[in-house]
Amino acid sequence: MEKVVSFLTNNIIIIWVAPIVTGLIVAIILKFLSINKSKKEIKRANLEYKNAILPYILQKINLEEPVLHAIRDAISKETGIPKNTCIPIES
Repeated sequence: MEKVVSFLTNNIIIIWVAPIVTGLIVAIILKFLSINKSKKEIKRANLEYKNAILPYILQKINLEEPVLHAIRDAISKETGIPKNTCIPIES
């Protein structure tokens, strides 16, 4: 136990290793949180897209490809999500 305490109170560990390890832990936590946030935003954008085209599908109105792209582009601009981000819409 004394060896562990002396190792952890060593000046090199306190000055060099501890800040690096702490920085890495903080970076990993922030990356994890940003990934979860972007997944939620993409899921919300997909839901908006689904809700926008659902009435046309229910009424069996055929939508042209440019119209679908225009809807996708508008939702992409509104939410700030890149156009090429593609996650399947969950039922």
